[in-house]
Amino acid sequence: MWFTLPVVTIALLIVVHEAAHALTGWALRFRVTSIDIGGGPIWSAFWIGAAKVTLARWPTHGFVHVVRQHRRFLRTRMVLFFAAGPAVTIACAVSLHVLASRARIETTWSDVGSFALTTSTFYAWALAVASMLPMRWGRHGLWRSDMLQVFDALRLDEARIDAILSSVPAASRRADYWAAFLRGHLDRAASVLGPRPDAAAERCDWHIDASLLAFVRDGLAAAMEHQRQAEHAATCLLGELERTGPKPTPAQRAARHRLTRVLQVNRAFFLAHSDVPAELAEAAALAERWRGSSGADTTMRAAEMRTRGLVLLHSGRVGAGISELRRALGSTEEHWLRALGAAYLAYGHALRGETRKTRRYVRMANRLSPANPLLAVRLRRIEEALQAAAERAPLPAIR
Repeated sequence: MWFTLPVVTIALLIVVHEAAHALTGWALRFRVTSIDIGGGPIWSAFWIGAAKVTLARWPTHGFVHVVRQHRRFLRTRMVLFFAAGPAVTIACAVSLHVLASRARIETTWSDVGSFALTTSTFYAWALAVASMLPMRWGRHGLWRSDMLQVFDALRLDEARIDAILSSVPAASRRADYWAAFLRGHLDRAASVLGPRPDAAAERCDWHIDASLLAFVRDGLAAAMEHQRQAEHAATCLLGELERTGPKPTPAQRAARHRLTRVLQVNRAFFLAHSDVPAELAEAAALAERWRGSSGADTTMRAAEMRTRGLVLLHSGRVGAGISELRRALGSTEEHWLRALGAAYLAYGHALRGETRKTRRYVRMANRLSPANPLLAVRLRRIEEALQAAAERAPLPAIR
């Protein structure tokens, strides 16, 4: 009780804080795309309307991601959205402080109740102060506190507002696509995807999204065609930026490097499902290139480890593949990618005929992303592997 109370208190305060952001975003006609609670590996995920909610292992922080729509009073609405979390947290801290003060005066409170109120008050004020400090953290200052984002919103000029609103159609399309795809609504995802755009940057993203949809609907050949088109669009885009663009900032260089790594991971993923030995060998060569890779982008390292584990499983190196997949599963990733990692681990144990471990990881994958169509493809392979392992198993001796 004494050890779990601070953890429960912080978790509840973070939930209230992020709920204030989300409810304010909905009230202000922003599109709320995801609500993330906690840090570290994701434990569970579910949907509230079109918003994805993820619960992670450690109650350390949270984020609410929105698409900022409509020009009218945009600057004021952004200030209210970012200030909602700290305002509610301060209100909680004041209320708890009043209750704790009364508990010290009145004798009807038990020692546990007084301790709970005092602890909750302390953490509420700590979270309120942390959200009020104008600070940033992460690589290239990617994550910023609520108060710093309030200041940024107050400094918005018309040019920046135009840039924000110009990105709304593409951001809304991708949010609609992934919401439909991850919930298994493939026809809806195909209609949202629409025709291929002309701009190189948008065309590359379009083919990346279309390749996964083609993989589950039309098979490997159609997915590889989209993969080749995405690689071609990325080559054209990066080459044009190098020739004509200004000197890139560190954040821009990191984004371009990330695009290259995403395309390599996707290519290895598709090739790992091929029955052609040369293509499987190419996937293995790509996966070997990532061995011991480093960098601050932990999500890309986890994706490389996960894909390398899958390639090792399909290459017959089951033990090495399971070891790599366990490392990837301990990393921080999107809920549906973590579900794929759990499904790959289940597949590895199914190849060994370990039914209990297989079912455990299947339950984990279904908890994280139950309607994921990529997961459905893998679950069919798991059942086939279990059946094949059962047929290979020797019959028990009759005594």
